[in-house]
Amino acid sequence: MFKSSPTALHHLVPVVLSIAVLIPSSQGGQCWSMMSRPDRCTESLRTNVTREECCSDGSATTAWSPKDLTSGDLFFWMSLGGGVTCKACKVSCEGVRCGKGMRCILRKQRPACVCSPACSRKKRQMGEVCGSDGRTYKHMCRLLKRQCRKNKQLTIEYFGKCQKTCDKVHCAGRKTCLLDQVLRPHCVRCQGYCARGSIGEYVCGADNVTYSSSCHIRQAACAKGKAVPLAYRGKCKAGASCENIRCRKGQSCLIDPKGGPPRCVTCPNQCNVPKTTMLCANNNYTYSTWCHMIQDACKHGILLEPKYEGPCEETTSQQTNIIPLNVFDSQDHL
Repeated sequence: MFKSSPTALHHLVPVVLSIAVLIPSSQGGQCWSMMSRPDRCTESLRTNVTREECCSDGSATTAWSPKDLTSGDLFFWMSLGGGVTCKACKVSCEGVRCGKGMRCILRKQRPACVCSPACSRKKRQMGEVCGSDGRTYKHMCRLLKRQCRKNKQLTIEYFGKCQKTCDKVHCAGRKTCLLDQVLRPHCVRCQGYCARGSIGEYVCGADNVTYSSSCHIRQAACAKGKAVPLAYRGKCKAGASCENIRCRKGQSCLIDPKGGPPRCVTCPNQCNVPKTTMLCANNNYTYSTWCHMIQDACKHGILLEPKYEGPCEETTSQQTNIIPLNVFDSQDHL
């Protein structure tokens, strides 16, 4: 058997090291969703990937760094070190795939996807429109652009400026103007026929009128031009109270301080707070949303309804003794 001498092993070590250097490492680097500032990344997409794998998604913002970091290193560099040194995958719009209604442009010498919905001259010349978000847009194209930027579905409620009543709203076709629960007008297609099978499924409206079905209460709302809330299921009762009516599972019974029928209401657990939907309730407090107003109503067991959209005027002497939970302080109204 051949025995290697110490001298022979000494000559083999540099050869082994040279081979190790020549063999490419199979370990990849770090893929990032975007660069937070020039040459720095903080939002990790994938780990242990090659540059080719990372940059194959066609995104304008993806970046890559050659070193695959441990979770501890990632935490340090992302939270305390100002980000990891990285390099953008794309330096031009070549190969960049933007979504529908978007196009690639160079912004500060970097590719970026911007909203550019297809919009004809005719659409621009149709004039102002009121969007489903309650905003007035100069023309339809502006609405489409905001829809793209905010990544949410927007529709045209009606042509012209957004209104607070149905008086000046002109609905297209056979649609009818109807005020919703926050007194905002909408153009809706009223149901002209209620199925015979629905008759007998009586409901009591907030106007203390018995309707043959939920369909019939919607028909009445269209005729009145204002939503008729459903108070409770079944025929309206004389002397109805929260003690003698039954609400569905998950609903709470609220007392109407104006003497109307008790109201079965689904109480929300959580509410989003878009500040554009503030409203003034009949307790003269401003709520960030209709949802928050209902939360307060459920907390106290007393029905609250909107007086008008927007913050309440400063009339603290007229405020009720109901302690609100979800109202804006006066400085938040500014």
